[in-house]
Amino acid sequence: MKKIILILAFLPFLATAQTHISGGSVSGIWSIYGSPFLIDGDITVDSGKTLIIKPGVRVEFQGHYGLYVLGTIKAIGTPDSMITFTINDTTGFSDTDTTLGAWKDFDVTTYNQDTSFIKFVKFSYFGKNDFYHYGFLLRGNNGNIVFSNNIVENGFLTYGGDPFSTIYASKNTLICNNIIMNNKSGGIMLFSGDTGVYICNNIICNNDYAFTMYYYETSTAKIYNNTICNNDIVFYFHENCTFTISNSIIYNNTYNGGYTRINCLESDPVFYNL
Repeated sequence: MKKIILILAFLPFLATAQTHISGGSVSGIWSIYGSPFLIDGDITVDSGKTLIIKPGVRVEFQGHYGLYVLGTIKAIGTPDSMITFTINDTTGFSDTDTTLGAWKDFDVTTYNQDTSFIKFVKFSYFGKNDFYHYGFLLRGNNGNIVFSNNIVENGFLTYGGDPFSTIYASKNTLICNNIIMNNKSGGIMLFSGDTGVYICNNIICNNDYAFTMYYYETSTAKIYNNTICNNDIVFYFHENCTFTISNSIIYNNTYNGGYTRINCLESDPVFYNL
């Protein structure tokens, strides 16, 4: 009779390890096996380079630092394994006169002839009290940007106590299926020359004393199927805004505790099916 020897093998335990990044240029692939990525300075994806961030990765800023993309970023999570951008210590976050407790910018100003994807990413505890920083700046100069299925929450963007918008969009940018809420700032602002911008199927709610959407100069964005609720000012149109807003749900927005506020300065927007 043959003796059958059974060899018991244990499944490997795939432990994650911290990755420290001191700042400077970054590219390549960030996977769950190097997560969390601890960021100790401003980081940049240079023109011609690509940063890929895999599902489940946690990007944890160790101070008031930001990510600046001149090349391409492909941060693509999943519904069950979202990517996270946050700060290591939120102490002092509630004091909007300081930058304590918050990381800084997520700035995608791509010059690559490629498409950057930011999908299924949760952003929280970001902001600053600085006129020269924009929060989420999405500008597809030579390429395209897809910003979808993300959660953008618990941030603040102010300058001298005045609120800024959370997301600034310009050129070749799709902003769809996101939740933008509970920010001490507004929703979306469009820069001048914002050709190729689509804003659809977003929930923009519960943002404190700020513009929900602020469109600026020769805006031609296509804006539809959004839900906008529990904010202060709903729309602020400023100069040459000729776009159409359609099929959106707008409710329970108040200005100084009174009424829904829509400002139109030298603009002629069209509303229908609201």
